[in-house]
Amino acid sequence: MNLAAGSVWGLVTASGQWGVMPTDRLNANRDIVDLRSGENAVRMLTKPTKALRGSSVDIICRWNGSGTVSASGVPVRNVRVSGNKLTFTYAIVADDNAHVVIKNLIPSDPVRDVDCRETDADPNAMFDPVFMSEVKRYSVLRFMKWNQAVESNVVVTWADRNKPGQGSFAGPDGVPIEYMIQLANEAGSDPWFAIPWNADDEYIRKFAELVRDRLHPSRKAYVEVSNEVWNYAYPVTGQAASEGMAAGLSTNSHEAMLRRYAQKTGSVMDVWSSVFAGQMHRIVRVAAIQTGAWGAEKVLDFDQTASKVDALASAPYFYKDMTPGMITTSASLDQYFKDLGADMLVRIKYAKDTKAAATRFGVRYITYEAGQHVTSPQDVTQLDRVQRDPRMGQLYTTYLTSWKDQIGDLMVLFQDYGGAGKYGAFGQKDYVGQPLSEAPKENAVELFRQSYVR
Repeated sequence: MNLAAGSVWGLVTASGQWGVMPTDRLNANRDIVDLRSGENAVRMLTKPTKALRGSSVDIICRWNGSGTVSASGVPVRNVRVSGNKLTFTYAIVADDNAHVVIKNLIPSDPVRDVDCRETDADPNAMFDPVFMSEVKRYSVLRFMKWNQAVESNVVVTWADRNKPGQGSFAGPDGVPIEYMIQLANEAGSDPWFAIPWNADDEYIRKFAELVRDRLHPSRKAYVEVSNEVWNYAYPVTGQAASEGMAAGLSTNSHEAMLRRYAQKTGSVMDVWSSVFAGQMHRIVRVAAIQTGAWGAEKVLDFDQTASKVDALASAPYFYKDMTPGMITTSASLDQYFKDLGADMLVRIKYAKDTKAAATRFGVRYITYEAGQHVTSPQDVTQLDRVQRDPRMGQLYTTYLTSWKDQIGDLMVLFQDYGGAGKYGAFGQKDYVGQPLSEAPKENAVELFRQSYVR
């Protein structure tokens, strides 16, 4: 609900230059304690859900501490300040960036705990009720993107991790674990956590203990190490390969990487297993690979990894990428969907092969991500057209029913929200609260869920 929670403090200098707030201007709680003459601290606000649906909305900001607080940006109208409260109207305009602005800071009593939300919102609610009504339909919520230390592959310790009440969720490891657990509890869903590769031993154990103690006992926690360690687009993959080669796990760099991942997964799962001793039914330990039997065997057959995990996961995306101007006629669009559907059936076949390998090792086969993976970096307009076509929803229906009939276990789709862009269009919806009639992927998923998921 707090529209300021997902961004970091920026610094506007006395000469008007914008940049990131230097870390030495923040205290241990990531609140600003040092603003100099002529400088402003700025914090961008997330667009409110009512504004996403095309309505102007009144916003109230509250804070503790001393300083001059205001709001700026093209959509900001009717600003009023009274004590430690500020209200304004978030208008619907083309340029929709709104900011909280701080100046005249008192270092001994800095402005902190900034909370901006819709004026009619519950002041104590953590999550937007529209978001909650949508996300609670799902049995499993994977939080990989919420833990920013996973993909950035930074070192993270328990002492330095983001904690509830701190000034920003945007580093070093993103949303506090407590809030991930809270969302799972409130939604009645099973959380799926990714453990950063460079987390220290204390972080891994304390993470597991926090989940054990705070997650509702009726829920299971899925846990994996990092994200797509097999994918060389991520820095963790090179690190795993270097560590594997240095340890003499193989003379082949790629095989050394997979074996190091298996080794690391085993060591992390040993910790979680010890924390959940006597309660193993409450966790699902996951090893994740690129779809295919070869990778499954390389990971599960090394260093007794199969005995330390409960499930093997992969990402059986289907795709056919587009070149600029590829779709110009109805005939070319028809052919595109025909080709995309053919690739989807191929990915289901690869998934069946992967499941067979997992079965040989006595573990479940599930997905950590799934869905379409279409990209059109030079022509986002045609990508958006394809995503909104009813035939995309029909492909999702075929995809889900094929998975149900031929695989029969958990499918986690990537991702909940996000519109089309140069890197793809992964969101089931473009935004929170979008009508199903405008979101063919999410509509297909919801119809499938109502028909088959219990």
